[in-house]
Amino acid sequence: MPDRHLIVVADASFAAIDLIAALRRHVCLVTRLRIDASLFAPAPPRRAGQMGRPRVKGRRLPTFKAVLADPKTIWVPITVTECYGGEPRKVEIVSDTAV
Repeated sequence: MPDRHLIVVADASFAAIDLIAALRRHVCLVTRLRIDASLFAPAPPRRAGQMGRPRVKGRRLPTFKAVLADPKTIWVPITVTECYGGEPRKVEIVSDTAV
């Protein structure tokens, strides 16, 4: 399907680096992250005239444990309409972008 952007949502067993690397040009793979995942900010843009290999990742981001304990973390309430048993459920989430 060359004219479509595919987004695949899978469970944690599909969170394998080799699989994600093989699919990254063709699909967006969304999986549950490991609790000990090392997360990094996206790489900063290259400066004009910069020499060397482009950076792949940016600065290290806080661990999940640190985000959970941080009182400055902003939790956003949402309602999941199709939760277990079909009943709506209210949850709070934190969302960000990482590599």
